Amino acid sequence: MLKRMEAKIALNPDFARAYWGIVRPSEGPRRVFPPLGAHSEGRKTPRSMWYMGAAMRNYSPLVAEHLMWAARPTDQDMEVPLTAPDPYAVMYQQPDNYGTNPHLRTAKYTGYGITLRAEVDTPHELSVHLIQVDDGPNYRWGIAGEGGCGVIYFYANGKGYSHNAREDVGDRAVEDTDLATNFGVWKDGVFRSVGRNVLSRPHYDLRFAQFAEIVPRQGPAAYSWPEYVSRSVMLAGDDYFLVHDKVSDPQVKHRFSWFVSKGDEFPHITMLTGPQRREIGLGTSVETEATSGRWIDGAGDSLAVVTYKEGIQGQVAPFGGRVTLPGGSDLLFASQKTIQFHEIDSSFRGTSGIIRKSQHLIEMALFHGTHIAAAGLSFDTPDGDLGISARITTSVAAGVAEGYFFAPSVSTVEIGLPSNAERMTLYIDGTHVSSARDGRIAAALPPGAHRWELTAGLPVPLPPLVEWTEYMSGGVIVHGVPWPQAPAIN
Repeated sequence: MLKRMEAKIALNPDFARAYWGIVRPSEGPRRVFPPLGAHSEGRKTPRSMWYMGAAMRNYSPLVAEHLMWAARPTDQDMEVPLTAPDPYAVMYQQPDNYGTNPHLRTAKYTGYGITLRAEVDTPHELSVHLIQVDDGPNYRWGIAGEGGCGVIYFYANGKGYSHNAREDVGDRAVEDTDLATNFGVWKDGVFRSVGRNVLSRPHYDLRFAQFAEIVPRQGPAAYSWPEYVSRSVMLAGDDYFLVHDKVSDPQVKHRFSWFVSKGDEFPHITMLTGPQRREIGLGTSVETEATSGRWIDGAGDSLAVVTYKEGIQGQVAPFGGRVTLPGGSDLLFASQKTIQFHEIDSSFRGTSGIIRKSQHLIEMALFHGTHIAAAGLSFDTPDGDLGISARITTSVAAGVAEGYFFAPSVSTVEIGLPSNAERMTLYIDGTHVSSARDGRIAAALPPGAHRWELTAGLPVPLPPLVEWTEYMSGGVIVHGVPWPQAPAIN
């Protein structure tokens, strides 16, 4: 593919302009923008971003440092072929400044979507980009998916595991699932993706597990609603993720599609639910000049386990799915209706969650529900939108249980402890909240993202919050405050 591209560049300068910023085999791995929108491709950051950072050093130093970290002055500018005259070269004839690493994290961006990240800044870094734009101003115009809405981009281990060609979610007249990694319901004679909407649902970065969800717009301007209910991604550590597409009725026809750059390997995809009547071949292979793809047709809700790792197996279960990994096993809870689950020392009540077990470690996360329990530790809440996770080594009584929570608004939780853990105390962000009484701890939870810890000793202190900074010639004064105290219930 690269040789064909180089031949086209030699014959057609306009083609060369379209392929600025491509990462060649000798340059990787490099961070790129996902190929979303018209004229887009998986490109390196243009050097003009580096220059913007250099120009901002005396005005917003940290932003400047992050911009210079994200780009190099030796890379191309936008829409400029390597062979073109470079009247701006003099701007970049200065020592390179490699900037400061912003330590990218999971985040939700208006007019873009939600990016889930794990193992950032390690060779095994992973990111899953769940795309949804709104009707506000944004660059990503396009035909398919109303601008690529619902598309998933998956990067891991220095490789790309999903892709679309330059205009396949841009100006090219195709359906939503034809040439991109997406999902569509059959409505009015076409497959329709989730479509444009604001990012109205909370996302959860609970470290051990993460969850992101997008929904279609409703009302007279509906695109795929009411047939399409939602698309969500549940990320389990850096091992795999579950894609859950909910539809309004088991009879709703749909198409699950996945595309990679031609010559690249597909991730391992296990369809837990969705495909029907396999004997008539509803799986279809698709080839274009630039990509390879697969369509999987079916009906009803769709659950798919996706990973780049070997040795991970998924099986459908009444509550969602079971996943086996080298050295461990997971329970995936995913349903439109409330799940009531109990098995040995594990239980769950809700619609979205996960329990992960290995020999010396148990992790669990409740995303949407009112109860989760494992290894003698339980969480009960009346708030169906409270997301809370826990990590337990060996047992609660023998060590420390810790985790994270995200509450869209003020919330409450009741923690159940095993009988031999009476001396445990709950800390939130390093601040004492409540102690155990009769094997339970009740606590009010402040809104936002926080860390919690159960311990019979002292908690791990958190770094102070940087409130503001004063810059001066040759130095800076940093003003910090302690983390705010969490309210307690006694």
